[in-house]
Amino acid sequence: MFAMVLALGFCLCSCESATLGSHAHATPGSLLTVLHVTRTPRNSASPVTFDKTFTDAKVVQRLYSAAIALPKFTEQSCGTQTQGYVFFVYHLTFLQATIQFAQMTLDDYGCMGLTIDPGDYRTTNLTFISLFAQTIGVSAQAV
Repeated sequence: MFAMVLALGFCLCSCESATLGSHAHATPGSLLTVLHVTRTPRNSASPVTFDKTFTDAKVVQRLYSAAIALPKFTEQSCGTQTQGYVFFVYHLTFLQATIQFAQMTLDDYGCMGLTIDPGDYRTTNLTFISLFAQTIGVSAQAV
């Protein structure tokens, strides 16, 4: 009897995490409801200069979908940059209610880019920067 209860408990835990994981990867943007953004000056030990939380799920989902749709960074990506650099480092945390789903960092390393995961660096474009700026309520030039 104890073995059955233990096996059932293990199965329920495994199934729950597998469901959340597979569901999260199947349609991640549709699960997100909150975006928390902080900004710090680039190359500075200064404190956070921007700290806001956004709860419009459609806006959060739109930005997340645009971020993961960005092309992977290539050496040729730098040549297509047409505007200045990011003067701040933005830290984006996407949440499903109160559960952290993804963290991203918008910064420039000689090219404007978005780090989604370690080793997953995406090339941004003016469309994405404009959407990001609109989402957080600043002008694209201020980004």
